[in-house]
Parts: sequence; structure tokens; C-alpha cells
Amino acid sequence: MKRLIFAIGVLAAAYAASTPARADFAVARFQDHWCRVWVDAAAHPFAAHYVHWVRREWVHHVWWSHHRRHHSRHLVWVRYDRFRTFDAADHHLHLALHEHRCRP
Repeated sequence: MKRLIFAIGVLAAAYAASTPARADFAVARFQDHWCRVWVDAAAHPFAAHYVHWVRREWVHHVWWSHHRRHHSRHLVWVRYDRFRTFDAADHHLHLALHEHRCRP
């Protein structure tokens, strides 16, 4: 029993070590309208907020009615402010500068 628990602990530790850490990036706009790429977007910057963008996405909705499965697809507006890579956040920082959301 001790070996089983030890093996499960080793497997759990190996799984935790193998999953990559997810670093979120965002474009932070401070009160004086200066923007910069903010690393680790989970920690919100003081006296600033994140610049948001909107895009259209297809949403596939599935529901059950009278023992039958129904599908519908429709476009919805999705608001986003986090990026997986620094390059994507830097690209959106330049877009914000181009759209005059931030000071150059």
C-alpha cells in the first residue's frame, strides 16, 4: 500500500512538472494614457487597466429536447484582453498606438 501511494505521488509530481507554465500577457494602459506590455496579467497593475479588443466568433450550441440533439451556430462578439505570447501582446500594443488608444 505504501508503494502504491508513493507511485501515485511520483506520478502526480511528474505530471505537475511536465505541464508548461502559462504566462499571460496584456496591454496595460495607465492613468496618464501610456501603455506597455504587462507580463503576468494575473497580477493587475496599480492605477491601470487592460486595453480590451473585440472580435466575432462562431459559437456552436448543443442542447437536448424530446430525446433529440439540436445544434445551432451563431456569431457572437467576444471581448478579450489577454495574450499567450509576448509577440501577440506587442503587436496589439502597436495597434493601440495606431488607433490612438495610448500615447506614443
